[in-house]
Amino acid sequence: MSRRLSKLAFHWSILLSISLLLRVMAVIWLGNAHPGHRPITFEHGEIAENILAGKGFSVTFLGEEGLTSQQAPFLPYLLAGLYGVTGPDRVAALFLLQILQAFVGMGTVALVVSIGHSLFPERKLFGFGAGWMAALYPPHIYMVTHIQIVPWATFGLIGLTAWAAWSNRKQSWIQIGLLGAGLGGLLLIEPILLLAAPGLWWLFFRRSSMEDSEPTPPRKMSIFFLKTAFCFSMTGLVLSPWLVRNYQVHGEMVFVKSTFGYAFWQGNNRISWGTDKIPKATVAGVLSQHDGSLQGWNAAMWEARHETYYIDDLLLKPTFYAGLIGKSEPEKSRVMLSRALADIQAAPLRYLSLSGRRGWYFFLGDSTNPKTAHPLYQLSLWGWLAIVIGGFCLNRRAMWRLAPLLSIFAMVMLFHCLTIMSARFRMPIEPIGFFGAGILLDFAWHRIVAWRHSPSKVFSQTKTFTTHGFQRS
Repeated sequence: MSRRLSKLAFHWSILLSISLLLRVMAVIWLGNAHPGHRPITFEHGEIAENILAGKGFSVTFLGEEGLTSQQAPFLPYLLAGLYGVTGPDRVAALFLLQILQAFVGMGTVALVVSIGHSLFPERKLFGFGAGWMAALYPPHIYMVTHIQIVPWATFGLIGLTAWAAWSNRKQSWIQIGLLGAGLGGLLLIEPILLLAAPGLWWLFFRRSSMEDSEPTPPRKMSIFFLKTAFCFSMTGLVLSPWLVRNYQVHGEMVFVKSTFGYAFWQGNNRISWGTDKIPKATVAGVLSQHDGSLQGWNAAMWEARHETYYIDDLLLKPTFYAGLIGKSEPEKSRVMLSRALADIQAAPLRYLSLSGRRGWYFFLGDSTNPKTAHPLYQLSLWGWLAIVIGGFCLNRRAMWRLAPLLSIFAMVMLFHCLTIMSARFRMPIEPIGFFGAGILLDFAWHRIVAWRHSPSKVFSQTKTFTTHGFQRS
């Protein structure tokens, strides 16, 4: 092995080892998978238990227990499989799932580096800079301790992005089919990420469109549309078993989950703060009851989370449930949507205010969620935002290369600003912002090298870097 390859392998091994070690340590210290702890699986765990009990993919939702499409199928079935492996020892199953999520987190770090190397092959530090931020970013370390879809959705989205970024110029039919099938798999994890499809498709074809200087003839356009149809037909093929199941259960077509109207109502009813939670005065007292350690903070945040008011607990009374008895899940969701739209129609300015508040929560933290109250989380979020702004302002050319990824970020952000916000909705697209760290690291390293060789040229090179960005060597 050459010296260059040995050095690259060493960098990879250090990065991935540290990212995995931090996540495994978080699981051991903060994983909450121990007897007597409050439930941490929520609807996913209830569905998994019902699957094993022979009740099928079912849950208690809006006053009734029955077959459901409240959650996407991936995590409940995975959890049920782990329960089946460990038997009655649910603690072991949760611990095993969290360890799996630690490896998934490490995989996400590797994919971030891969995307950076693909988009900026002339600047290896760009990919590694983004990768180190992905490895060390505290919210992404902490998220593997939760029984939520977020680590898997993040891995799936970044994995598809890496596949699209590394596609060759010809885009073989196999590559196109795998992209479509991968998108279908991603939607079975988190259907909201359908919003990423245009950006992924743009990234997949962008290299050839940038290199083709001649206008695309009609024949090429027809082939492009044929490839697009093939890609999304593969997506539909992967989704079809679940869509057929939903039709059989609900008597109508349901795209993966049936709860959009319900979630929209949570974020936009007459007392909503834009999320599914309402601040409570006693939460601050619960948060203060810790010994200063990470374990103490974690326990206090979990207690505060259970102390927080949920919209459902405040507004969904038995009399309301009585009006939903006998309706299907999609019908219930439409009833909730109509109530939210009525509230918006009565106070349209309030809806605009809620959308603006959700934008604030998206970038600067959700004040209704006590689990985002830790100073380390707040510092991480502000640092992430500063790195994103600083990196992209420093190199405007990089923004063009990352335009497909930024379009994914913008689509997901806009959707949640208009509907409902939670910290977990932002996490799958946060790695897009990590590339700002790659820009900063690459810039700093080359300024150091330039200073060592010729201090007088540093300013002029900085101006060139800012204006023109990365140049191929």
